[in-house]
Amino acid sequence: NFSVYDLNYDGVVGRTDSDLVPLLGDLDFDTDVDFDDLAIFIVALVNPDALNPDSNLGRILPRADFNSDGLLDGRDIQ
Repeated sequence: NFSVYDLNYDGVVGRTDSDLVPLLGDLDFDTDVDFDDLAIFIVALVNPDALNPDSNLGRILPRADFNSDGLLDGRDIQ
């Protein structure tokens, strides 16, 4: 069960509130988790310098850090 609260304190629970909660695994920010996200995950894991400059690793990390240890490493695949 997932609930969205008024996270931006505008008095309305809406899309902007849900946008403030990152979708774990959605690394291309298109609101779904699919093979496109897997490709970005692999590149970020193996060679983060090869990421497209538009793909800011700082924005990707919270969505790719599956074990919540603050690192993007092999433990995120286990």
